Amino acid sequence: MAKRSLGVLAGLALLGLLGCGSGDGGDFIPFDGTRVYQVGGLTGAGFANASMTVRITDLASRAVLLSEVAVRLTSSDGRFGNTTMTVNQLSPNRIGGTARTVGGQTAFIVIDLAADGATLILRIIIDGSEATGTGVTSTPGTATELRAVLSGAQMVPVRETSAGGSATVSVGADRSRIDLTLVTSGLQGGRTVELRLGEVGQTGGVLFVLHHVATDGPLPGTLATSVTAADLRVTGNVDTFDEAVTAVLNGRTYLLVDTALHEAGELRGQVGPVALTATLTGSQVVPPQTTSASGTATVQLDRLQSQLTVVLRNSGLDEPQAIILAAGAAGEEGPALFTLYDAETDGALPATLTVTLTIDDLITRPSDGVSSFDEVVDRLLTRGLYLEITTEDEPDGELRGQVLPGG
Repeated sequence: MAKRSLGVLAGLALLGLLGCGSGDGGDFIPFDGTRVYQVGGLTGAGFANASMTVRITDLASRAVLLSEVAVRLTSSDGRFGNTTMTVNQLSPNRIGGTARTVGGQTAFIVIDLAADGATLILRIIIDGSEATGTGVTSTPGTATELRAVLSGAQMVPVRETSAGGSATVSVGADRSRIDLTLVTSGLQGGRTVELRLGEVGQTGGVLFVLHHVATDGPLPGTLATSVTAADLRVTGNVDTFDEAVTAVLNGRTYLLVDTALHEAGELRGQVGPVALTATLTGSQVVPPQTTSASGTATVQLDRLQSQLTVVLRNSGLDEPQAIILAAGAAGEEGPALFTLYDAETDGALPATLTVTLTIDDLITRPSDGVSSFDEVVDRLLTRGLYLEITTEDEPDGELRGQVLPGG
């Protein structure tokens, strides 16, 4: 069942929680020394697809260090400069507190840690606006695993092909090695496999050549290989292997497979976490609706590409009935794949709705080509999903927004 959080932690409410000391009790998750998390895709609260490094040192002392804010594509670079904050335990896996930005704004910070401490969800709330990002860490003795779904639809430009694939990318605990297992089907004359630098929908330079027909022979159906610093090709703003690892963990790399028929590439797959957004308006509904209501959403795909976290904000809606995530390009209607909200079972719709979606929540549509979560991911990364809100007066949709990459 989809996990819902009805409403964002607003300033006063969050302050109340933070004043509760140990929250609902329970011990912190096991934690040794300092862990460093690379958080990507922060959007909202003045951030636009930002990245942040979060250092958590000894949870028993409740000290969190936020540093190295590198905001891309906006002028908000450096909003947090080595800011140290004291946090409280809000629940066994949640900590939170307040910090000051370089500009003097108060930021409310909430961090939800996975049970094993390997991943976290970071929420930054400033002046009522929230940014959310997913972070991963390489802990002692533990590799960090990411996934990618490959298709011709993710190519730039789109490549018509029946071939497909999936990959597991593993970053070593000491960040000195990257392992890859790639499984493809339907390829004819596979030549090279490359790990490249680039966001969703963008092309970039080669970081690593993972397979080349001239030196490694024909591409097998299952490729298992690894790379180290000796294999790095300097490109873009990546000059070192550690910077390449950070790019992988932050979802800024993609796999490219070319063939004899398509030398520029036949398959592509974004690696790891991806942040997306949607702006919901009446004009995007099919047919268009005139309404004063509005909505915005952030959609975060996790590093294993097996879970979506949707944070949807709305205003001006009268008697909302349902919210769905559906398959379809802009201007096209399609089948609902997930139900995020149903008035009959969920009660009143809050101003901010947070929902976590997994394969268990998927409404499979075999006739529409969606039978697995991988197929959902592929549509997500190719602008093939949209959010829609229906109301009592507009049962066919009052607000709709295409889910798009970036901020």
